[in-house]
Amino acid sequence: MNTYDPVTFVPVALLVIAALIAGYFIPTVVAVVRRHRNIAPIALINVFFGWSVLGWFVALIWSFTADVYPASKA
Repeated sequence: MNTYDPVTFVPVALLVIAALIAGYFIPTVVAVVRRHRNIAPIALINVFFGWSVLGWFVALIWSFTADVYPASKA
């Protein structure tokens, strides 16, 4: 017998939604962490074309390219 229990369903559903959103923005996070020179274009491609798998992979691959700012020597 299946019973719907909102006490367990809602938190699990929210965790799944949060994980999907976090996974969607992985290319942008990678670009920011790596200090990529093209963070804004990568983020825009990720936001507007990330829903298509191809757009997400383009943003991800671009975020891993070597075009980064040099590390500051403070």
